[in-house]
Amino acid sequence: MSDVNIVLLSGRLVADPELRFTPKGTPITSIRLASSRFYKDKENPESELKRNDLFITAETFGKLAERIPNYIKKGTPVIVKGRLVLNEWKSGDGKTKQTYRLYAEDVNWSTAGKTTVLKNQPESDKTTTVEENSIPF
Repeated sequence: MSDVNIVLLSGRLVADPELRFTPKGTPITSIRLASSRFYKDKENPESELKRNDLFITAETFGKLAERIPNYIKKGTPVIVKGRLVLNEWKSGDGKTKQTYRLYAEDVNWSTAGKTTVLKNQPESDKTTTVEENSIPF
């Protein structure tokens, strides 16, 4: 059996996308999102809902990275599909540090009743927009 590393995460952007370029000119856009989970305390079901927030950085590359800052901004609800990657580095004091990032392949968002999808695939260089009232289900 082959392992699969596919992550689907929904949340809201906590900052505007940040576009930068590698020394070789490859565009990279970082989007930082918060995903919240609400739950009841099992020991006290009468208590108020509790909230657990997850903050994660997703990165897009290539044409998708160039296009993302034109469409979304802080507060935009998004769904990101990609793979989880562990980044490691040495801090100034020589300690090894780690963080997880999501390398995004698809980014979806919905504004004003329209859902937009951007994909990081060569054959899919176009933006797809779907009117919510045109979905048959």
